[in-house]
Amino acid sequence: MWDRLLQIFDYWGYFFQSTDLHGIHSPFIYQIAEFSFFNKEEKRIQFIEIQRTVMLKSSGRIENYPISKFANHYTLDAKYAFAIHRITHFLDIHRYHEYGLCTGIETNYMLHRQLAILKKQIAYTYHFKENPVKKHTNEAWYTSEVHRDLHEWNSPPSAWEMHLIHQHEQADEIWDYVEDILNNRHNHTLLIITNIHETDDHTLNWKRLQNDDRTGVSIDLFKMGIIFFRKEQPKEHFTLRY
Repeated sequence: MWDRLLQIFDYWGYFFQSTDLHGIHSPFIYQIAEFSFFNKEEKRIQFIEIQRTVMLKSSGRIENYPISKFANHYTLDAKYAFAIHRITHFLDIHRYHEYGLCTGIETNYMLHRQLAILKKQIAYTYHFKENPVKKHTNEAWYTSEVHRDLHEWNSPPSAWEMHLIHQHEQADEIWDYVEDILNNRHNHTLLIITNIHETDDHTLNWKRLQNDDRTGVSIDLFKMGIIFFRKEQPKEHFTLRY
């Protein structure tokens, strides 16, 4: 109960600090925000949301969590997952890395445009332990929407490379991955971290990442944070109302 109240206070603090498109003076960030966050499309992909509904009714478990609790509490809401989908569209990303315990819902949003719509080859790696729940979710989607086997992905040349980090209360180990990403970043590396205000530790880690000399522009959407590493753009932080 107390944790829930703290989250509500954190959200209102975020809300009153946040801005919309009119508060963005960077042309690059303005274009991304307009296309990915403030577009007028319905912010969900129906087939993927059916998978979420099934999970919310599930009696199974994903490691130490009931699947229903994990899907409700730690899986990104549809509009945030859809924002990731739109970012992949805007930047035309073909190379993806994913880390941490997850249901596979965000994965399907992330890869939907390149695989299901454009039928393109991509490079995708899941840098984490075996996750049967995610594997089942993704394979069900591939079979019905993409008709492509999980293991047939190749590595095409691509400028942009996305790293999606799933964070929850027992996810300290993912920060080893983050450190590795920071040390091997390039100009077209994109880092997205979920649940950046879920706990005080998550908020502290996010602020440390923002202030790290190796990071560039950052965007706080409350439920997730986005980091760019473009050398041609001055380091700056944006808190966007989403």
